[in-house]
Amino acid sequence: MNVKFPRTNVGGISVSRLVIGTNWFLGFSHTSKAKDKFIIENIATRKKIAHILEVFLNHDIDTVIAPLREILIQAIKDAQDRTGEKVILMSTPAFPINKDTPVSGFCNDQTKRILEQEAKSGASICMPH
Repeated sequence: MNVKFPRTNVGGISVSRLVIGTNWFLGFSHTSKAKDKFIIENIATRKKIAHILEVFLNHDIDTVIAPLREILIQAIKDAQDRTGEKVILMSTPAFPINKDTPVSGFCNDQTKRILEQEAKSGASICMPH
């Protein structure tokens, strides 16, 4: 019996109910500089990230939530090529803010450029960080 990992729907897109976080791929322990350094030295390589993603993809977990970085995009491509499975990217971009943003809002031109770049990089869903 081939049991699939549970899925849900976000904006018309079917996503795995467990998402692959990327803090440990990109060097963000949120604990200490020493742990960040450990991650960067031992995990944050294209080859290692792709291998970890491959394990998830082989178990029907295909949704990645991340700030898009080139190393991650390349590792995703490698994992997709090896498994034949497609990753669904939930990007978490940051938008420039300053002291006037609460009153005047975001700069529409900058926001548009950021969102277009996220889509160009393969993001299906955008959840600002």
